[in-house]
Amino acid sequence: MSRLLRFGVRGSGFGVRGEMPRTPNLVLRTVLPLLIAVFLTGCSLSAVPTATPDATPHPPYLWPYDIVLAQPQWLADHLRDTNLQVIDVSDEAQYRLGHVPGAVHAWWQDLVERNAGTYGKLAGQPDREKVFGNLGIAPETTVVVYDRTDNRAAARFAWALWYAGHPNVRLLNGGLAAWAAAGQQIERTPHTPTRIFYRDLPDESVLINRCDLSRRTSDPQSVILDVRTDTEVTQTWGGTMTISSIPNARRLPWTSFIESPKTPAFRSPDDLRQMLRNVGATPEKTILLYGTFSNDAALPFFALKALGYVNVRLYDGGWAEWGASSSLANLGPPCG
Repeated sequence: MSRLLRFGVRGSGFGVRGEMPRTPNLVLRTVLPLLIAVFLTGCSLSAVPTATPDATPHPPYLWPYDIVLAQPQWLADHLRDTNLQVIDVSDEAQYRLGHVPGAVHAWWQDLVERNAGTYGKLAGQPDREKVFGNLGIAPETTVVVYDRTDNRAAARFAWALWYAGHPNVRLLNGGLAAWAAAGQQIERTPHTPTRIFYRDLPDESVLINRCDLSRRTSDPQSVILDVRTDTEVTQTWGGTMTISSIPNARRLPWTSFIESPKTPAFRSPDDLRQMLRNVGATPEKTILLYGTFSNDAALPFFALKALGYVNVRLYDGGWAEWGASSSLANLGPPCG
């Protein structure tokens, strides 16, 4: 029998597990992975959600394309659907501390390519098929993804699933913190999905590579959004990245899309529209997103999609690729 409880536990957030990608440079192979692990763990320590009995649920805003979001009440109403799969992408220890009833566990970094010259890039097709197949995701499955920190890991996992040809995926708006604040139950019983074969059919319309992005820096129909925070912009990761930005990019930190890292529900549609309009990111434009690493840009991706933006693409290499010194990363010749 499932043991249900109210959410009030604390944990260490998501961190880095396993080896980093292999690169020719010793700095990237040794120092950078340690820095990333310390940084991600440190951020999570300050962003672990808690809920008190008097916590106020997030307002149920009306979204133009709400099919990409799962509000806590919507998820509660559909938990018993036979074609629903809820995925918790926190680390396994936190998953066992408490999760949405029926949720299965996945580790978001299993979708990170470990042999890439840049940390954070999406894993290749065979790895994606293995991860999604192990989760029992069938073509008709509605997938809801969340984590218990700032929901960036969940957004990145959900974006990867979308890219792999499964757009029937929703991000739990506000993550586990919003679920708990809405008074919903938390359980500790782990669940194991039934493995099936997953066929990966990439949707290139939600991804942009470095060369294609370099050709869009002066395109009047495209808007490049740099979603790094002020702190992230100044980080060099031991000298592996320069302090700058992609030409003509407009700054709009990922934190500005949500209420707060501890309550990572999206701000109201009206607030987001005004914020985006202020930087020229209007719906008729193609919006190109990048952060330090790929997981930073995935949260704004879902906000834009929920607002009804049609053309939104994520630069998976991020500043980790673009801003790397050519002597430290094998980026190849400049794009023509």
